[in-house]
Amino acid sequence: MNKVILDGMVAVINKEDTEVQNGNIYAVIINGYANTLKRVYCYPDHIRFEPDSYNPAHKPFIYKKDDNININIVGKLVYIAQEIGA
Repeated sequence: MNKVILDGMVAVINKEDTEVQNGNIYAVIINGYANTLKRVYCYPDHIRFEPDSYNPAHKPFIYKKDDNININIVGKLVYIAQEIGA
């Protein structure tokens, strides 16, 4: 997410906003242990997670609805903050 959230920034998540609106950034837990911030896109047969990264090694990942994957949308990114000075 380094196109949006730089190292050292704090991401503020609204845990009450979990209904996905395609293209927004959400905090997601996959299978109870893989935590991530991604742009989320829901389709009738699959869900896609897109990184906003300058690093080409970070690729989108897609899960089909029939995959045995537990996806928990924790909440929507609503604000990012960075400490000024130190």
